Amino acid sequence: SESCHELNIHIVKNYSESICVYDVNFRHQLLNVNQSAQHLEDIIPHVDILYVSEGDLKVLQEFDEQIRILDFRDKAGISKMGSQLMGHGPSLVVSRFGARGAVVANANESFFYELSSPVEAVDTTGAGDVFNGVFSGQLLMDYLQQSQSKTLNLKKAFREWLSKMNKKDFLPALQAAEKYASWQVSEWGSLAPHIKWYREQTDVRI
Repeated sequence: SESCHELNIHIVKNYSESICVYDVNFRHQLLNVNQSAQHLEDIIPHVDILYVSEGDLKVLQEFDEQIRILDFRDKAGISKMGSQLMGHGPSLVVSRFGARGAVVANANESFFYELSSPVEAVDTTGAGDVFNGVFSGQLLMDYLQQSQSKTLNLKKAFREWLSKMNKKDFLPALQAAEKYASWQVSEWGSLAPHIKWYREQTDVRI
């Protein structure tokens, strides 16, 4: 909605040194394609990790005319889309394709991650949210565990780290995201898998 977009802009402008994760998440019932493309244009310069899915394709094509000419029937076209979107700001672009897997693109490479153990979906509600949350959270935890530097600019250091990673580096976070998203679609209507991951990583009890 417009009010939600205004809040997003307020947050990214007033907390510019914070890590920003953004999912385009187009919903035609709320905004039309042109409005959603404008919202993306406003916020993408501040984004560190960008998530897109098949349902966002019309918005992405409206946002960037170069994306309109790409062929999305093969992995090469999807990979080029990730590279094109990175040119607008993000250090990492993840394109989700449901049970088929995801394409991960950074400055170092672009690769297709095929799901290792597809499950029979009962309800896909919240699956993308769980995937995004676990993948982003796992990456940040991996960075904090591996980083030896004590920098005041976490955002800048995290972006540089993301840009240098390769497929092998991303696999643990992708596998964790797949695991909990699979639980989400097979256990109807609950964000319990997301909370379960969080509990396993911290001492916090929700």
